[in-house]
Amino acid sequence: MHAILVYGATGYSGRLIAERACRRWGARGLRLIIAGRDGQLLRDMAKQLDVEYRAFSLDDRQTVEAGLQDVRVVVNAAGPFALTAEALALAALDTGCHYVDINGEVDVYKRLDDLGYPAEQRGLTMVCGAGHSAVASDLLLERALQHLAMTTFRSGPKELGAVRIAFSQVDSPSRGSFQTILRTVREQVLVVRHGGKHRSQSLNLPNVHNLVLSYVPLGQLERVFDFGDGSDRTGPDSGLPRDRGRERRPRSSRRIASAVNLIDTLTARLTVARHVDRVLRIESYLESSDALRAVHQWAALTVPFWWISAVRRLAQRQVDLLPEGPTAGEREREHLSVVLEVDDIFGHPLINWRLETPSAYDFTACSAVAVAEGVARLSPRRSDRSVTQNLAGWRTPAEILVKDGKTLDPCSDAALDPVSETAVPKRADPPRAPRAGGCTIYARRTPVEPKAMHQ
Repeated sequence: MHAILVYGATGYSGRLIAERACRRWGARGLRLIIAGRDGQLLRDMAKQLDVEYRAFSLDDRQTVEAGLQDVRVVVNAAGPFALTAEALALAALDTGCHYVDINGEVDVYKRLDDLGYPAEQRGLTMVCGAGHSAVASDLLLERALQHLAMTTFRSGPKELGAVRIAFSQVDSPSRGSFQTILRTVREQVLVVRHGGKHRSQSLNLPNVHNLVLSYVPLGQLERVFDFGDGSDRTGPDSGLPRDRGRERRPRSSRRIASAVNLIDTLTARLTVARHVDRVLRIESYLESSDALRAVHQWAALTVPFWWISAVRRLAQRQVDLLPEGPTAGEREREHLSVVLEVDDIFGHPLINWRLETPSAYDFTACSAVAVAEGVARLSPRRSDRSVTQNLAGWRTPAEILVKDGKTLDPCSDAALDPVSETAVPKRADPPRAPRAGGCTIYARRTPVEPKAMHQ
């Protein structure tokens, strides 16, 4: 029975991942091991879930390698990932197990992708960003590019002008999400532009070397996206939480989003490079209220102060006072929208799709479990080289979750096929949950038909 170890299992997201894994893996020939630093918490949790546990810190390489013995896949759910990801990933390579994490920090992603080449040489797979945003956007982009391959690309060149990904705002962020936001305030926004050469031996894709990583100031790029009808959302000026039972003021479906530093830009870069010959730009956005846009503008002016340790400590104290994460009821009520816009090189829209998902944290549990499950079945450990090497090395979530040519919903295991949004009735209040606890892609008709683009 293959063993999958979830490190950071006593954290907020780690618990959700472990609970879902416990429900699924017993009947699928997979064995769950929970791990982390706190032995007492792990012991109590292991007793509750009736699983094995291992307590070890990441300070000593030999200790980590001992903790990973006889493990097929390690899932890193322990943030901040700047402090945990590299140590756990290096130990995974040395012990011959696959590595998966739910990291959402751009600098961590860029450090880890250098390990893709040694992982490939050892027949191991690494998937960084198996959480909500990177998986949702990668699956949506993968499905859209499959659609374009059957329509636009058959009658014209494989070229795209812009790929834009936008996320609706999370109503109840966890404490870990706020910590990630604090780190991104000090950074400029990563975007991808076409031009030049950017060599990386760990990314074995011919077209990716033409997609250069660039940076713009936080708050500089803004755009309006259609996030859905918005009937289930609290009005921006109401000041009321969603669960107080008072009258709620619906928002317009078209809302402003600001470009932000998300690893989705990096995963999209790799996914696009697998499908097309050229793309001019890739950008990721997050829905921004007036208050958040003001924060972005203010943060751009005060970046030097965020490098002062006293300022960071003060901000961290405020974050430590926040709840660990949303309650089960808050997660059940929340759904999120991921919007994908794809234009051709002349600026004409080819794709305007929206993926509706459950709560970010429930979706993260589903996606991390699905990716780990898929990676575990790729190959035996490195002692057996009769494996399918085509998925060894650095991989995006969609590469693991596409099976038999179908892009799978990690929450329901169903194929993600777009439906016309015009055929879907307007949502009543309370909101309709996504299909069977899973996800739904809504496709909007673009103003210009794809087949007319390249005549």
